[in-house]
Amino acid sequence: EEGSEVVEVFEQYRDKFKVVYTGAHGPANGLELIIHAASIFQDRNMGIHFFLIGDGPDKDRLISVAKEKRLNNVSFLPPVSKALIPSILERADLLVHTIKKMEVLQYGMSPNKMYDYLASAKPIVTSIEAKNNPVEEANAGIAVEPENPEALAEAIIKIYELPEGKRIELGENGRRYVEKYHSINIIAEKLEILLGWA
Repeated sequence: EEGSEVVEVFEQYRDKFKVVYTGAHGPANGLELIIHAASIFQDRNMGIHFFLIGDGPDKDRLISVAKEKRLNNVSFLPPVSKALIPSILERADLLVHTIKKMEVLQYGMSPNKMYDYLASAKPIVTSIEAKNNPVEEANAGIAVEPENPEALAEAIIKIYELPEGKRIELGENGRRYVEKYHSINIIAEKLEILLGWA
């Protein structure tokens, strides 16, 4: 059954605070940052566990970095189809989104993954350099500068230490933001069709 391995591992760590990344493991994703942040937590005994779900050219290297650092708070899991993403994100406590510093981001970002994250009603920590950051606009979590594992770890601790009600509130802010903007886009599309532009 697709996704069952992911569900099993989540079940195994159900008492932990689950920090989740889903998506490509490629050079642009800068996931080494998450590994470095995880190593900051390694000896802190806070019960924070990281899950990297997906595949890509960097995955093997990331796994060996985690092995080298002897991390026992990171799980690497196979990719799941887009249809299953919502049910996977539902089991998370916090979502992480990272992108390497890149010029192209100055022109904004087209964050498909970000909309999945926001729609899941979970708090988000994002580490990107972009003009527009939906997480901040939505008040759905914390944005930190890219490629700074300490800043990422600090943001994770901040959200981890929030009372649950506050975390739920951040998540709800994210979902509301998506619903609002998504519906504006839908209205715009309908209008274009109506006006014969599409």
